[in-house]
Amino acid sequence: MKVFEQHWQNLKRVRSFNFQLDSVPRDYYLDIVEEYAPKSFLDVGCGTGLTYKLLLEGGFDGLYAGLDITPQFIDSLAEEYPEADWHVGRCQDLPFLDNSFDIVTCRALLEHLSDPEPAIHEMARVSRGTVVIVWHLVPKPKEKMRFLDKQGVFNNTYSLKRIQDIFKDANLELTKHFPQKHRHVSRVHAVWILNLRSK
Repeated sequence: MKVFEQHWQNLKRVRSFNFQLDSVPRDYYLDIVEEYAPKSFLDVGCGTGLTYKLLLEGGFDGLYAGLDITPQFIDSLAEEYPEADWHVGRCQDLPFLDNSFDIVTCRALLEHLSDPEPAIHEMARVSRGTVVIVWHLVPKPKEKMRFLDKQGVFNNTYSLKRIQDIFKDANLELTKHFPQKHRHVSRVHAVWILNLRSK
């Protein structure tokens, strides 16, 4: 059984999983919402709903949709937060119409795919203008593709050129990026804000 399936089979173990997911704060989402004032927000790979809970605490009152491949997460979130729009699905095949959301985001997700291109194209397709990608393995000059047999997951560092080529093909332009570091540990995520180019 894959490591993420072991966590996700039993929601009682989610507390430890949440700690791993949230070891780097995600407060930047509040700044992004304040700057862009979106009326709709899609969280691809929403996990246990930590971003939604943060947005609620920050006063976001727009349409929020969360998508995750894990039915246990979505079932639990739909019961706890019925006002939001929850979906079980794959990031490579988003169940939404073109131009559906003001902001589309994923956090620490693309690194675990065998190929990030379909997911990036889907995020661009359903976005009205802004895509936010948060990396825990930031693209580097040299690509390092890894499949961790014991855990059953990909843990890839993509080449910067490859990611730039995907962005160009998806009509996305990187307009802002910044690191987000935990106050107490050395773990760092990178927040990339992309906008659709005018056609």
